[in-house]
Amino acid sequence: MQKVYAAAARVFTHKIKNGGNPVTVFLLSATNTTAKSPNENFMNQLAQKCEWESVVVAKTTPPTLFFYMPSGEQVSFCAHAAMGAAAIMNQKLGMGNRLENNSISLDFQTGEGDHNQVLISSSSDGNATAELKMKKDLKESQVNFDIISKLLKEVGLDIDQDVIRNGNDPFLNSSVARYKTLIPIESMEKLHSATNPKDPDLFRDLCDAIDSTGIYLYFKVESSHNNQYEARQFPRASGYSEDPATGIAAAALACSLEKRNIYDGDSSIQGGRQYIINQGTAMKKNSRCNIALDDQWIHCSGVVEVDREYHVELD
Repeated sequence: MQKVYAAAARVFTHKIKNGGNPVTVFLLSATNTTAKSPNENFMNQLAQKCEWESVVVAKTTPPTLFFYMPSGEQVSFCAHAAMGAAAIMNQKLGMGNRLENNSISLDFQTGEGDHNQVLISSSSDGNATAELKMKKDLKESQVNFDIISKLLKEVGLDIDQDVIRNGNDPFLNSSVARYKTLIPIESMEKLHSATNPKDPDLFRDLCDAIDSTGIYLYFKVESSHNNQYEARQFPRASGYSEDPATGIAAAALACSLEKRNIYDGDSSIQGGRQYIINQGTAMKKNSRCNIALDDQWIHCSGVVEVDREYHVELD
């Protein structure tokens, strides 16, 4: 029997007690970890004990993060899981380097060997704020109109009545890590009228037909912040129907908007172009992703709250 430390956290929390995107962080001891990587079957078993995404942390130098869906499927990267893991590693293990502004810088690598950095600071309420720094590498491709129409029908929307169409602007798959299909919606009311996919298997097959990991519906909100959006993500097949918050999708949306010159305000301000992406409202899991873009980097930040700590035992 092996015992593994686990922490249940929520990332990108906003406004309400149950907001944010849940993640389970597993910290492996040396007995679970080989010199190169943890046992894949062992990590898979841990992941399948979770209702949402999980991340397994191997105590290598720098630490290695392995990202999983609740189905046990390993994925290349998950922004909110990385941010939650960094906050837990700092809190439980004291990992990271203190900077002059009193924040903590923590470097890590993914299972595929990509290197990233998270900055961690404390907020007045005792929670951590995590800022993930990612290389700005936007990839986009046009997607088939008919497939988009069928995907929207699956979530109860109509491509002719509920979607903003600017002339012949194409629908786009956009990625800073994994491809998401960006779809602008006519109104907040229509955005929140979307339902879970009627036929999950068909929805998955339609996503596969355009090499997408899910659709990301969005609407520009009129607010004091000129670049604030409300969004909803319906993933391809993750073991659940909707995501309360999706850091890499929010980052892809911000990068795509910037590329298309959709930005209100002074684009030369210190700290880069700022976008606010709210998500999870329809699920009553209000979330907020803050995205700042400069010439080379994406800065994705949000609040991390830890709900409980416990241990998992596996044979």
